[in-house]
Amino acid sequence: SNLAHIPAFALLALLWLKAFNFNGDRKFSTLFVLSSLVLFAIATEFLQSFVPGRTASVMDFGLDLIGILSGLLIFRLYCKTAF
Repeated sequence: SNLAHIPAFALLALLWLKAFNFNGDRKFSTLFVLSSLVLFAIATEFLQSFVPGRTASVMDFGLDLIGILSGLLIFRLYCKTAF
């Protein structure tokens, strides 16, 4: 289902925030994860357009973005001690 993009990218965001802790610089870590995952989502949709039977979808990218932002928000609200 297309809605699976949201939890998948939220989980990616949470894991990447945990993994990429740049000496406790929360703003840089968040910006790095946000920009990297947005580029990853764009690349995924672009590459998908070359797979027979698949198409790139702006809707899927939007769902990816919702997932990324949700993961960032969840991390900020519930995992403040992770850094």
